[in-house]
Amino acid sequence: MRATCVIVMPVYNEQDCIGRVCQEWLSVVESLPGARLLVVDDGCTDRTPEILEELARRHPAMTVLHQSNTGHGGAVLHGYRTALQMGCEWVCQVDGDGQLQARDFARLQEAAARFRYVLGYRAGRRDPVHRRWLSAGLRLLIAIVFGVRIRDPNAPFRLMEARYLAELLPLVPENAFAPNVFLSILARRRGQDFCEVPVSHLERRAGRGSLSGVRLLRAVVRCLKDLIAFRLVRNAT
Repeated sequence: MRATCVIVMPVYNEQDCIGRVCQEWLSVVESLPGARLLVVDDGCTDRTPEILEELARRHPAMTVLHQSNTGHGGAVLHGYRTALQMGCEWVCQVDGDGQLQARDFARLQEAAARFRYVLGYRAGRRDPVHRRWLSAGLRLLIAIVFGVRIRDPNAPFRLMEARYLAELLPLVPENAFAPNVFLSILARRRGQDFCEVPVSHLERRAGRGSLSGVRLLRAVVRCLKDLIAFRLVRNAT
């Protein structure tokens, strides 16, 4: 059966919440004919893989991919490419940390009747202040370097027409740290096919983010370099 929508969920060490999060999304998936939940285990070292496999055994609409740890960006790209190979019409991406709610998928779905790329921006974002400041800096940088305004360019909640995603993916740098940022920029610059809708955001109640301290600083520097290099390449072509 042709999958109408594949929901891509990258996961890293979320054993305390992943069962609940997957169950919430499975309730959405199982209400959509032919839809699937595609979870990418990014080299988890806790009990997350076992929990995912048990859920997949009980839910035919769920598929689990296991890979060595490549980081969030690598897991997202693996999920996108696999989803496109499945012949879906739409691809949704959401993180597996429980900070975004499955019930808000309906907001993106409604907007997708008119737009090919729908980005869910985190309204009332419940992250630590340093992460919110980093996002503000990213918004400013994108506005200056690329001349477009995007409320939440790296938001891990988006719904994209599969054919449109297939057009954009080859333009994303192969080793990009944050490929979703580049997808947002590319879609926004194309104009009329891009839409942003507000989604609720919750505090993280289990586990912890994989980026903090020195690792977070390195990630910021790498993302900055990626964006500048991307701008230079686009100017040269």
